[in-house]
Amino acid sequence: MPPLIFFAGWGLNSSREYDKNSCMRNYSIVSKQDSVEEVFLGRWVALTYRATHSRMAERLKRLGIGYGQFPFLCYLKRCGISSQEEISRALFFDKATTARAVKKLEALGYVSRKVAHEDRRRYEVEITPVGSRVVIEIRSILRDWNRQLTTGFNKEERQIVFDLLMRVAGNAAAGLENPHDLTAEESADGGEL
Repeated sequence: MPPLIFFAGWGLNSSREYDKNSCMRNYSIVSKQDSVEEVFLGRWVALTYRATHSRMAERLKRLGIGYGQFPFLCYLKRCGISSQEEISRALFFDKATTARAVKKLEALGYVSRKVAHEDRRRYEVEITPVGSRVVIEIRSILRDWNRQLTTGFNKEERQIVFDLLMRVAGNAAAGLENPHDLTAEESADGGEL
């Protein structure tokens, strides 16, 4: 995969004058002129998300699933039989997105779905043996991508990045009025490896 190149002039300080010719010649991830307070953090989160989405879509295609479905399989492998509502709450998906994902995974034979005995309005979802094998492949894909994202980091730096990103994600979720209304594209993370 070729290295990604980004335009440096996306700071928050609109009063700073940038020489357009210099900016066009000088591509870098962060301009040395911008302080941490002047750089829009969401840009770097979005960039990482887009690269992750692209890589995951490419690797998951052979499994018949997309970026929006793999978190459901990982969740069910980790947590066992769950209602669609429990899955929606745990993964921060809206109910319609969960229903569509479960339907697709069921068609592929990765999950089974049945009406709950105690509440006939509720579906219980369970991962199948085939789905469990797919999760092993997904975890391998996620580990490979994590290694790519943290190339050049030592073990302590990888842990620091993970801890800080978890805090950033928590702050982002806290800033939403209703984080459970995120769509699959907005929320997919895969959970634990």
